[in-house]
Amino acid sequence: MNTEAAVIATKFPAGWDLSVFSDEIDPDLEIQLEEVKRAGLNYFDLRTALDKNVLDLSDKEIDRVAATAHQFGLQVKCIGSPVNKHPFRPEDRSRELQRLRRIVEIAQRLKAPYIRIFSPFVGGASRAPEYEEIRDWLADQIKLAEEQGVVLLLENDGDAYGAFPENAKKLFQDLGNAHFRAVYDFSNAVLIGYPALPHWFPWILPFLEALHIKDSLAARDGEGYDQIVPAGEGEGNVPEVLRVLVDQGWKGPVSIEPHLSRIGKKRGLDSSGAGRPF
Repeated sequence: MNTEAAVIATKFPAGWDLSVFSDEIDPDLEIQLEEVKRAGLNYFDLRTALDKNVLDLSDKEIDRVAATAHQFGLQVKCIGSPVNKHPFRPEDRSRELQRLRRIVEIAQRLKAPYIRIFSPFVGGASRAPEYEEIRDWLADQIKLAEEQGVVLLLENDGDAYGAFPENAKKLFQDLGNAHFRAVYDFSNAVLIGYPALPHWFPWILPFLEALHIKDSLAARDGEGYDQIVPAGEGEGNVPEVLRVLVDQGWKGPVSIEPHLSRIGKKRGLDSSGAGRPF
C-alpha cells in the first residue's frame, strides 16, 4: 500500500491534500498509520479502527486513535461514517440524525473537518421515493452540520438516492452550501452505469469538495464481473477529469480508496503493482 500511495502522491499537484482510507492497509491501527507516514502522506480517512466501525468507537477509543495519529504526525482528514447507508424507511430519519450527532462528536474530538455521509438507499433510480422526503431527511442533517461547524460530504455510493446523477444534481442545487458538499467516487459511478463523463462533469464542479481515487470496469451484458482496478485503468474517466480539475485550478482533498486487498485476493494484484494512477 505504501507503494500505491507514494506513487500517487507524486502525481498530484501542490495544494491537493492527499489522504487514504487507511483501514485498507491492515486491520492494526499502528500498522496502518506507520504505512501512511512511510508513504509521505499527512492525512488519513477514519472509517474503521480497533476492529470497529468508527460509529461504534467509545470516547476512550477515539482518544486512542487521536494519540496514535499524533504519534505518527498524522491528522484525520475525514470521518468515513456509515450515516444513511441503509434502505430508505421514513421511520429511520430520526435514528440517522442521532447517529450523525455521535459522528459529529467524534469528528470534533479528532479535529476532522469533513464527515462522509450517504443518502438513503433506494434500490435503483426507478424505485426512488418522493424527492421531498429525501431532501427533508438530508436538510435536518445539514442544519446540524451548520450548527456544529462541520462539512458533510455526500458520496455517490451503490444504489443510494444521490448515487444517480440527476438525483444528486437536484439535492445539491436545493441544499448545497458550505456545509453540504460532494465527494465524488469514480468507481461507484461506473458500477451503476453513470461514469463521470458525461453524467457528472461539469455540472458537479460548483459543489465538488473532494474525490475518492478508485476505478472500475463494469460487467457487460450480464457476463463477467465488475472489477475494481488501478486508477486510470478502468472506465471512470479518472485522467480526463483530473486534467480538467487541474486546468480549472480546483483544489480539494483527494482520498485513495483502491480496495487493493480485495483485488489481491481475487485477481492477483497487489499494492506493489498498482501504483499507476494515470
